[in-house]
Amino acid sequence: MPKKGEGTFYPKKEGEVLGFFTNAVTRLVALATKYGIDAATITALQTHYTNMQVAYNQAVADATAAQNCTGIKHTVFAEGRDELMLVFKQIQLLPNFDENDAELIGFRVITEPVDLRTVKPVITGVTVKYGMVIIDWKRGSMQGVIIYSSYDGKKFTEIGRDLRSPFEDVRPNLVEGQPDERHYRLAYMKDDKPIGIPSEISKVIVDTSVV
Repeated sequence: MPKKGEGTFYPKKEGEVLGFFTNAVTRLVALATKYGIDAATITALQTHYTNMQVAYNQAVADATAAQNCTGIKHTVFAEGRDELMLVFKQIQLLPNFDENDAELIGFRVITEPVDLRTVKPVITGVTVKYGMVIIDWKRGSMQGVIIYSSYDGKKFTEIGRDLRSPFEDVRPNLVEGQPDERHYRLAYMKDDKPIGIPSEISKVIVDTSVV
């Protein structure tokens, strides 16, 4: 551990930077004459602090807005689904119900048997938001998926299993304050074992200003 007067400290945690910066600039303003710090340098430091504060506030607001929008989307989609499913249920109870109409409307789907050797998951979306990465996928008639992740796109390890989309990856970044490059791929599972062909790989950058 350095002794008093040795080394130059600057916080590594993003949450501590603004407090450190404003204290340092306030102290330097008071000590400017003593240490010969010119007015232009003080102004530049104050401008940096203002810009940092604005950028931080905007990042927090954007992350909160994105989270709120996602919640509203899920609610609206769920309400629409429930209303439509109610209509489907009522139609099927009528004496003149026709299966051909059900197929035309879309709520009767003829499915082909799944080949467990070649079945392949589809990642329909990967969203980076505050505190997590959300992975949407198509379940179809399968039991669920095994989620694999990699930091280099080559060496993948299992990070979880999911029976219902979406999957939420809430792991912290590898290095605090540094963005992660993450690669994801999925494999369907049956009786808790991977089957078929892994999905295509999806890559995202997990920035610390978002997560």
